[in-house]
Amino acid sequence: MIRFAVFEDSPALAILLTQLGYPSSEAFVQARLAELSKSGSACVIVAEHDGAVVGFLAFDSQPLFHQAGRVGNIMAMSVLENMRGQGVGKELVQEAEKIASEGGCLKMAVASGLHRTDTHKFYSSLGYAENTKRFVKQLGHS
Repeated sequence: MIRFAVFEDSPALAILLTQLGYPSSEAFVQARLAELSKSGSACVIVAEHDGAVVGFLAFDSQPLFHQAGRVGNIMAMSVLENMRGQGVGKELVQEAEKIASEGGCLKMAVASGLHRTDTHKFYSSLGYAENTKRFVKQLGHS
């Protein structure tokens, strides 16, 4: 089952963020959920299995400048290690694409660290193509 995240999901989301490589606390997750809830374009969805959160996807969209419409962006996604390869990630991405389409998005984008080769294969299997190069500059502290 895919649904929107609620504050009670914070402990599970903190674990998922930690597994993704971003050690997080329940308080950090609650602060992020509160901030994103103020946006009209961002959301966090979760996948449940047997009543437990086993994955999440954070989504946002923004208007395009060079053409009409919006672009959807997968900001972060993680599935519990023991649930990977069972279609959870695919379901999360499909739900995000549905949200994006309903919100006027013409395309979806996702950035993935160069070292995440399995993740690159996953997105390729869902029809995502590497067609842009993204440059990042760290500003201040993380």
